[in-house]
Amino acid sequence: MAGRHFTTPAIVLRRYAFGESDRLVVLLTPGHGLVRALAKGQRRSFKRFGGILDLLYFLEADLTARKSEIQLLDAVRLADAYRPLSEDLMLYAAGCHLAEVAAAFASEMHADEQAFAALTGGLAELCRGTDPNRVGRVVELHTLRAAGLAPRLDTCGVTGRRLGESETVAFEPHHGGAVTAEKASLSSIRLSARARRTLQAILAADFAAALSLEWERADALAARTALAQMIAYHSGRVLKVRQFAEAAARFSRRHRRGATAPVEVC
Repeated sequence: MAGRHFTTPAIVLRRYAFGESDRLVVLLTPGHGLVRALAKGQRRSFKRFGGILDLLYFLEADLTARKSEIQLLDAVRLADAYRPLSEDLMLYAAGCHLAEVAAAFASEMHADEQAFAALTGGLAELCRGTDPNRVGRVVELHTLRAAGLAPRLDTCGVTGRRLGESETVAFEPHHGGAVTAEKASLSSIRLSARARRTLQAILAADFAAALSLEWERADALAARTALAQMIAYHSGRVLKVRQFAEAAARFSRRHRRGATAPVEVC
């Protein structure tokens, strides 16, 4: 209802210049999903909003609902700036990837508590030093689950046959997930039975339990590729931050002296 005031926790996903002095911010909230809000005069003066409308900041936001798709941002208070992310380029890229995944699947002005919990949990874990690759897979799967797009992993997406526990399968997003080897296309990704069980366990677990699951390196790489394709298929685009992060990781491997292991951030 236009004119209604509400307060909500929010993560800043995107921000844009708007007009001569305003700022348009895209927020993810637990009770209202994706919210586009106008911060009037923010680019001209920091008195009203301070410097706390930066990407990935966790805010307490006061808003006024309007008839248009853009709400009015009245005031904000900083809850968590996730400082470790701003001090490390690779961590910041990993955090931005999580935000881009959230933005790709959140619905505007509809409650999305699971997606909000996945994003805030992922950003907090990055700050604690948890492996970004592990955090990325958990957030991706939990975000897909929240959107009702979790990959099918127990039955073949073509025949409907139940897959054996020790069966190696192919992964095809356009069929919803796993397919039997005989129905696989040449471009499909191979998923071992162990990788498939780990993905199933992550989908079934809460966030903390999902992070504690162990991966074999080959399985983690296969899952990373499979989920990247799943996200691209459902969102209709390849996420830009992932491309940047992979390029940055390649650069880091070439130029960091004494590096002995690949750098993987999302």
